[in-house]
Order: sequence, then structure tokens, then C-alpha cells
Amino acid sequence: MESNTERHQLTRCPLSLHKTQINPVATPAEAVDFWHRAPQNRPASLFTLNETAPADEAQDFTPWIANEIRSADESELEDTLGLELEVVEEEKSVGRYNVDILAEVIDDNRNVVIENQLNSSDHDHLGKSIAYASGVDADIIVWIAPRFYDEHRDAMQWLNENSREGVDLFAVRLEVWKIGNSDPAVRLNPVVEPSEWKEKA
Repeated sequence: MESNTERHQLTRCPLSLHKTQINPVATPAEAVDFWHRAPQNRPASLFTLNETAPADEAQDFTPWIANEIRSADESELEDTLGLELEVVEEEKSVGRYNVDILAEVIDDNRNVVIENQLNSSDHDHLGKSIAYASGVDADIIVWIAPRFYDEHRDAMQWLNENSREGVDLFAVRLEVWKIGNSDPAVRLNPVVEPSEWKEKA
């Protein structure tokens, strides 16, 4: 369970907010329900949808992440990782499947695979992340989901500890926050990251 201190360490979101005024809309476990059941409450800056349309990973979430990275300002994901990224390709073909986003670290040209989902973590997305990384010789794997089950967090941590040097994996939780009656905002919270990552980054 998150401490109150952790909850209030919001560094950036689509709204300019004072961190002590922020309250979570839902627990991480309930975030996916918020997105799917209340599309009219999603941040207008995040997805432009008709009021009854459920959010779609490929059509809505992936383009938003990519466009945020392409913007002049530092994106929420870049801030979370402590890296400056450049999008190489969306929905890049890797074998029979497509990686959501292939990006590159601007400073050193490391390849970054970004896999996202709008439901709870599953074996399918874990396996795809690893397969995609192998297919494009990625150095960094970023998996984004609103909830990570313990077995998937443990698997990502185990891979961090046992993969070759230079391969780093992140599990990043999608959270939805708001202030009072204001529009919701998005926070990306890393729940698994390589040891000593901040020093490396």
C-alpha cells in the first residue's frame, strides 16, 4: 500500500497542480474500471473520444504516449524514466505482432520498447515485451499498466537482476488523479525499476 508521502510525490501531470492538493481518483487496482466505465471523465488532453466509446490501447493510449514524447515539453514518461526519448515508430512490426512504441534514448541511442495496456498486467503483455525487445535488440523495456500483479512485478525484477548488463526493465503503473471537482490527470508511477537506476540515468 502506498504511503501518504508517496501519493503526494507527483512531479508532472497534464495540469499544473500543487502536490499537496492532489487526491487519487481511484486505487491502482480500480484505475482500469475508471477508464472503461467513465469515458466522459477522462482528461480531455488525453483522449478525444465520443462519450460512450471505451478507450482503445492502439487507437488512443499508444498515440497519446507517442505524441507526448514528441512534444516540445518533457513528457510524463520521460520524467518518470529520467530519459530524453525520441519516437522511432508506432506499432512497429516485430514478427507476427507489433510493438506499441519503439523509441530511442537521445543521449546514447539505446533502443526502448514501450508496451502499454489499459487492463491489469498479464502473461501475454509480459511475454510480448520480452519478444519485442529481442526482435529489435532493445536495451530498455517499459511496460505500462494500471495494475501489476505480484507475479509480474516479481518477474520484471528477476529479469532486471539476471539479464545481461545494459538491459533495463520498468513496470510503470498508470494512475488517474484529480483535485476536487477538476478534470482528472494522469500520473505514471514506476513500481519496478533497475537497481541504482537514478545514478545510471
